[in-house]
Amino acid sequence: MMPQYLRKILLLQDLSCRLITRLYIGAILTVALMCGCQKSTDVQNADTDAYTVLDTRCRITGFPDTVTGNSLQSITYQWSNLPESSETGKFMVKVHFVNSEGTVLFQDDHFLQGKSEYTRELLIPLISRSQKVTMMIGLYVPDSSVKYSIHNSDGQTGPKVPVAQFTVTPPLHIDDLPEARISYGEGWYQKEFGPGANNTWRWISERAECKLKGADRDLILYIHGWVPDDRLDGPVSLALSLDGNPLGVYENLNGEFIIKRVIESSSINNGEFADLTITVDKSFTPSDFEKTDDTRSLSVMIRQFYFN
Repeated sequence: MMPQYLRKILLLQDLSCRLITRLYIGAILTVALMCGCQKSTDVQNADTDAYTVLDTRCRITGFPDTVTGNSLQSITYQWSNLPESSETGKFMVKVHFVNSEGTVLFQDDHFLQGKSEYTRELLIPLISRSQKVTMMIGLYVPDSSVKYSIHNSDGQTGPKVPVAQFTVTPPLHIDDLPEARISYGEGWYQKEFGPGANNTWRWISERAECKLKGADRDLILYIHGWVPDDRLDGPVSLALSLDGNPLGVYENLNGEFIIKRVIESSSINNGEFADLTITVDKSFTPSDFEKTDDTRSLSVMIRQFYFN
């Protein structure tokens, strides 16, 4: 049996060790907190000094309070005090849709158009759970070291300012899930992925086929694409047909393009499929322009393909 005096000595040693450990940890936390506060202040001051403040203001109209994933929405951008017209075309609009955790769920970056109001179509991606989303907007010039700060309609100023808040919910019906109404066929290449939120695309060849599933209502066909005109030596012509019947020919497409049209319910019976064919008048092979083994025949890049 351990003598009582020895137990007291061991107890005192244990208490001393605990006290020293607590003091040591407290000192570390205090130093870390001081360093963190100093770093935060330094970054904030550096950011404030680094940005050129523009008097430009942005306001968003026509956007609902709640939207479902995999839905097409229209966004109207309203600007005041735009930069000089000679400079406007240089600016990109940084549009980030951020959840409450600070994660960028999707984007709508685009070149600033030289007018005070314009409307863009936005394809809301599939969201697995309901989330509150804040739309943040800023301006920047690609490949420039100059940073800019703008205002929103509430007078808030910053490199990115909030301009709208809404809730995104999952689709209610299984047919409203991404690509549920689309079955890809020949001429479509595998999906590719790039940096950023929801940055995916598919290349198509000169002729690409897919099947579209009908519903008991009119549906929207939406194609957001990009033409590599430096590889194709200028604009292209793109034609659409449904079950062999022409839907339209779109001439002089170059750079980013959007095709949107309504497919009436009478064109495809509810639950049945129709064949959509996309034909492009030009194509190129990557290996002809760079050192690569990629010998695919590519025409245009399809960034978003929506039918719902």
